[in-house]
Amino acid sequence: MTALEISEYIIQKYPENATNLRINKLLYFIQGIHFQFYREALFADDFEAWTKGPVIPKVYHAYKIFGAYPIKTNCNTIDLGDKQAFIDKVLQHYSTKSTEELVNLSY
Repeated sequence: MTALEISEYIIQKYPENATNLRINKLLYFIQGIHFQFYREALFADDFEAWTKGPVIPKVYHAYKIFGAYPIKTNCNTIDLGDKQAFIDKVLQHYSTKSTEELVNLSY
């Protein structure tokens, strides 16, 4: 599983507010909580420390053409297999927070 696959899943699940910044923060929490519970990374992509917190450059560059606006893409339906329930649980908690709150929590 890659960070881009999870990003596409987030875009499908929350199309109204799936911005590049927000997706990167949600990926950060998904990865961190997965590591906390399972002692292993969910995906191999690395985060970098950027001005507004952790970012996966590959994800950022894939969606940077959208700027700060919600990402509009025609992703195929994403199946995250046995990890989907875990990801949904993390998203259920963190998707209720504003992007600003996510940025502040990620520092």
